[in-house]
Amino acid sequence: RGRSALRLAPSNYLIQVLAQTIPDVSCIRIEHGVDVAQPGAYAAPRFGSLCCDVAVIGAMGTHKGLQRLQDVVAAAPEIRVVLVGYADGQLNRGWLNGAERIWVHGAFEPTELPMLVQRYGCRVAFFPNIQPEGFGYALSDAWGADLPALGLMKPEHRDWIAEIWRRLGRATDAVLS
Repeated sequence: RGRSALRLAPSNYLIQVLAQTIPDVSCIRIEHGVDVAQPGAYAAPRFGSLCCDVAVIGAMGTHKGLQRLQDVVAAAPEIRVVLVGYADGQLNRGWLNGAERIWVHGAFEPTELPMLVQRYGCRVAFFPNIQPEGFGYALSDAWGADLPALGLMKPEHRDWIAEIWRRLGRATDAVLS
């Protein structure tokens, strides 16, 4: 096996995973082409009591897994999701289809994502994609915001993903209380 002269990761989360997996290995954080320290052009919303455990990042359409997202949300009724981006048929902020389960944030600058997911209270990023991504900018953005990411490989994994969301919520609630 060869040795790497330099190890890079796009987020603190991945650096922690590397440290837990391969002890005594150092890593440098370099984001994927976005300076997350720069403020974006869009004003931050007033969040009030809106708290969402799960972030879905980017544009959601049929080919990106919008129906899969709705199916998983239906399996975990106590979990709220924020779509940091927009959905087919809904570009502006508000509840998707009027149900108070998936909040559509609307357009955002990638540099704003760390602040947005923190203010929404997100604990994990979820990717319900049906088709593989050539290069996942949204995944890189999630890692840059220090969010672990989950993907839905098969529709039958819906209940498994919902249970992970529930456990994340209970673990965080126990730490905060």
